[in-house]
Amino acid sequence: MNTIPFQFNRQIDADLLYSLYESDYLYIEEIFNITLTHYDEDVDVFATHHHTGNLDGLKRAVHKLKPVFGFVAMPGVEQCCIDFEEKYTRTTDMRELRTDSEKLLHRFKESKKILKEDLQKLSAHNKNTE
Repeated sequence: MNTIPFQFNRQIDADLLYSLYESDYLYIEEIFNITLTHYDEDVDVFATHHHTGNLDGLKRAVHKLKPVFGFVAMPGVEQCCIDFEEKYTRTTDMRELRTDSEKLLHRFKESKKILKEDLQKLSAHNKNTE
């Protein structure tokens, strides 16, 4: 196991990540890689439901995406998903959710960028410390 510390993006809760995977950087790299393999498809489903105004589809899509952010230690985004789900239970009006779903879609896109960047850096880190 690699013991040379890696500096994660500040949007990733390193303490949480270490509590889940210790300092097993190869495994963390694998988790990030698996996450990104399915990420676009899952976010596209959310975006489609957002654009078509399908409330039930939005709810299912955000519910599917929410645990992803727990696995990659991004509790801020995970909390945004929880907040969206809670708001969804209080309304059936897409107009009330549209702004929130747009913000969440933006968070998903930013999160992907962060994960990709850290995956590339982590992969290089792992290769340099083998």
